[in-house]
Amino acid sequence: SGFENISLIISARFSKDVDALWRKHDLDKNGYLDREEARTFVFEISECIDTDRAKLYDPLNFDSLFNRFDENNDKFLSKSEMAAFIKKVFNKNQEK
Repeated sequence: SGFENISLIISARFSKDVDALWRKHDLDKNGYLDREEARTFVFEISECIDTDRAKLYDPLNFDSLFNRFDENNDKFLSKSEMAAFIKKVFNKNQEK
């Protein structure tokens, strides 16, 4: 699915199923999230992840993070690109 190990990798607890969130925010059902779909997806992830990790996300950094993880510059994030985004943003053990 693309997200099966995300909780394990960042030792996070999600109150919602990440794949279900992806499907909810992939409004055109093309398998990718455009910038606005991704913005609301990441916001909802920040709302359903454990609080200490939610504090790591600053919505003001969203656009630069989106650009950084859109590896092929197609203006969409794939599940693997979004998984890297989530790991970077919500990993407590990362270097700042």
